[in-house]
This record gives sequence, structure tokens and C-alpha cells, in this order.
Amino acid sequence: MEKKYKYIGYFMIFLIPLTFFGFYKTYFGLIPVFNEKTDTITHLHAFVSTLWIGALIVQPFLISNKKFKTHRAIGKFTYVLFPLLVVFFILQMTKKSGEDNVLQAIFFPLRDLSLLTIFYGLAIYHKKQTAIHMRYMIASAMVFLFPTVGRITGIIMGIEGIGGTEITYLLIYSIFLGLIYYDTLSKTKVRTYHISCLCFMVSQLFFFFIFL
Repeated sequence: MEKKYKYIGYFMIFLIPLTFFGFYKTYFGLIPVFNEKTDTITHLHAFVSTLWIGALIVQPFLISNKKFKTHRAIGKFTYVLFPLLVVFFILQMTKKSGEDNVLQAIFFPLRDLSLLTIFYGLAIYHKKQTAIHMRYMIASAMVFLFPTVGRITGIIMGIEGIGGTEITYLLIYSIFLGLIYYDTLSKTKVRTYHISCLCFMVSQLFFFFIFL
């Protein structure tokens, strides 16, 4: 791992409180008595997503502590975990297709799933090129800002609709600009963050085209 990314795992840890607060009113705050909308599919989706976020957090710590064998084992485990993540994303979308605002219920998880698939696929394709692999996994972690920050701005802060979505995009772009600037200072030549940021921009264009 590049020395300047030695502590990236500590930044990944922020996904834990973001996920907790984002899903507090609709999931975590309901434990142990859930409402009728929280079925087995919801629980399994939450479980698999938690495992995935856990892997994103643990992997950089394993690398920085030279636990390469364990890192590779978890990496191989994701070959099973990611298809399960895809399955439960699709099942959740299917379940929500009966809601009043069906377009919104399908678009957002489909956008997130598409971005996750692109970044994870590119990370695996470049698994032997550590600098590129790591950066695509960081980009995949930022996809989880959509459902977490989106719920925080909407449910907790009361910023509904396009405003909440734009805040999340602004946060993501700000992080990418910081990472690109950081790489520029260290004269890193890979363009992974540029490509990842472009993918988010394309998703935003689709968002504008569909909802505006």
C-alpha cells in the first residue's frame, strides 16, 4: 500500500456512523420490533450490505498491517458476497416496484448497483495493479454515501427531493477533488479517480434527465 494511504481505513470507518444514522429511523431504530414492511428480504439485504461495508473497512487495515493472506482470503470471499449483494438489491427493487413513486423507488438502487458493479469490476480487473485496485475500491465505498447521506438529509434534516440528492453529489465530488489533488501533489499518474468521478457525473445526468 502507498504510504500516503496508510490510514485510509480510518476514513472508511466513517461509513459505520453514517449507515447507522442514515438507516436509524427505517431500520436500526426499530430493533427488535420491526414494522410489516421489514421482511426477510430486508433483513438479508441489510446483513449482506453490512458484510460488504465491513470488508471495505477491514481490507486497508489488513494491507497496512501486512496481513496479505487474510486480505486475499476476504477478497476471494467477495466473489461470493458481491453476487449476493446484487441479488438482494434486485429483490429490494422488485419489492418497491409496487410503491406509488415507482420510478424513484427503482432508479436510486439501480444507479447505486450499477456504480458498484462498475467499480468492483474494475477493481477486480486491476487486482494486480495495487494503486488502481485500491482507488476503485475507494470509489465503490463512496457509492454508499447515496443511501446513507441521502437518508440523513431527507429523513433527519428534512431536505426532500432534488436538494438532498444534490448535497450527496456535492459531497462525493468534493471528496474526489480532494483525492485527485492529493494524488497530484504526490505525482501519482493513475487516473482512476477521474474515471470514477466521470461515472458519478453520468449517473447525475441520468438523474436530471429523468426527474427534472
